[in-house]
Amino acid sequence: MSDTVADRARGVLETGTGLDEAGVLAVLRLPDEELPAALQLAHEVRMRWCGPEVEVEGIVSVKTGGCPEDCHFCSQSGLFTSPVRAVWLDIPALVEAARQTAATGATEFCIVAAVRGPPRSATPSTSTSPRRSAC
Repeated sequence: MSDTVADRARGVLETGTGLDEAGVLAVLRLPDEELPAALQLAHEVRMRWCGPEVEVEGIVSVKTGGCPEDCHFCSQSGLFTSPVRAVWLDIPALVEAARQTAATGATEFCIVAAVRGPPRSATPSTSTSPRRSAC
């Protein structure tokens, strides 16, 4: 690994202070043959500052496809031809997904949607779902 990147990585390992923008860009520009060493350093930083524990999370899409945004790269956009169809997940299905996630031992349940923000028409149903959840 280049001396500059290695020096910055050792600094993170010793102090726990994250990389600045230049440091992150230097890591992203590493040649492929240097990635194993960078991954090893990242693991050492994680073990030193966070320990071996990991959080298990579940994720479910409450709204898939039909997004009004024009991200060009995203199959969720409704502005382009895509095999992704626009669908809203109903509240009982959302609650069941949360139950199944809890049964796996996950500590977090995340809900994502293919929109910039929920439309007003969705606000009543999404705002009542936590009260309906039995998890």
